[in-house]
Amino acid sequence: MRLFRLAIEDGDMEAYAELGQSYLYGDGVEKDFNEALRLTRIAADMGNNFGIVCLGSMYEVGDGVERDEEEAIRLYRLAADDEYGYACVRLGRCYSRGIGVEKDIEEAMRLFRIAAEKEHPSGFVELGVCYRDGTGVEQDFQEAVRFFPACC
Repeated sequence: MRLFRLAIEDGDMEAYAELGQSYLYGDGVEKDFNEALRLTRIAADMGNNFGIVCLGSMYEVGDGVERDEEEAIRLYRLAADDEYGYACVRLGRCYSRGIGVEKDIEEAMRLFRIAAEKEHPSGFVELGVCYRDGTGVEQDFQEAVRFFPACC
């Protein structure tokens, strides 16, 4: 926690979000949803994409805040517009499952591809699963296998 606080003192916005996640899950500190929300919101308000996605995730599942899928989608889109890989994965999952948006497998695939292009491991996994299961694409086990090693 000391290192996060030093990074925050140096103006590292992502450190606010990381420390917020620590409070959210009780990782090295006692769980404190209010502190998690406060720190994560600071990072998000400063335009840090990781903070924006973390805040979106809190709204998507109702961790420390009232569940609000519309707000989660708004936040994910904000960071996905920057082609931030983690945001593309989270927003893509929402599209693939119809969470807060109408289910749209093509849009999910587009977002997963962006995440993979940005080398986000979950982007590769999501694409591999789509090819393995034939979701949004023709089922192709060889193509699926091509994506799985890239995630590790």
